Amino acid sequence: MFFVSNNARKKSHEYAEKMRGMGYASPKEDHIYGSAKILAQCIPKDVRKVFLVGMKSLREELEEKGITVLGGDQDYAEKMPKAGMTEWFENFEVDKEVGAVVVGMDTSFNYEKLCIASLYLQTNPGCKFIATNADKGAKVQGRKWPSTGPSLRSIVASIANKKDLTLPHTEIIEKYVQVIGKPNPIAVELICEEHNITDKSKILMVGDNPITDILFANRAGIDSALVFTGVVPDKSDYEANNEYNVHRPTHFV
Repeated sequence: MFFVSNNARKKSHEYAEKMRGMGYASPKEDHIYGSAKILAQCIPKDVRKVFLVGMKSLREELEEKGITVLGGDQDYAEKMPKAGMTEWFENFEVDKEVGAVVVGMDTSFNYEKLCIASLYLQTNPGCKFIATNADKGAKVQGRKWPSTGPSLRSIVASIANKKDLTLPHTEIIEKYVQVIGKPNPIAVELICEEHNITDKSKILMVGDNPITDILFANRAGIDSALVFTGVVPDKSDYEANNEYNVHRPTHFV
């Protein structure tokens, strides 16, 4: 059994600890693929320095691959002043060695991070734009908790062509950003390669989100089972939602 998550706030050993607390007797760390781990493994080889909008786990995963990280959960050398913001923006010194802006879940996302991420994408030729995921959010006690998607889209909006700003969320993100997490099927490729799995017909993806989990399975060419324990409460709700029902699972559970 393998676990694939778009959550970039935890490393594999932290996921394993959480799973043990949920009753899993012995989760294998090398069977856990969080989006921070996946992104660090898949970042282009020519990128050796990044500006990060994200948290400690993603920074550590990148640093373990020998990548220098600016931003993230660390303080900036030069803070945006409360007065004179225009001058700060005009004179901010970008690091020409930054080859990518990397975005993950960031509970400290702010206007300063938005400005700096946008500057790197505008001014560094060939600067790549990579994200762990584009999830809009999750339901928490009936409330919608914003995830990576809203902050990611704000950065996209700062660099996008005006005509693209009216595109649906998924379309505008996929046009400007390389999203590593689900529904990108790269995790299946990594799992098969690292665990010597040659027959994908024996893989079943179980998930509760049609937009990420089921589309992920469909793009990977594997079977899937949609469970009604999270995003979608029941099959009638799934069939009535045109954003969901275009992504057909192999099984409903």
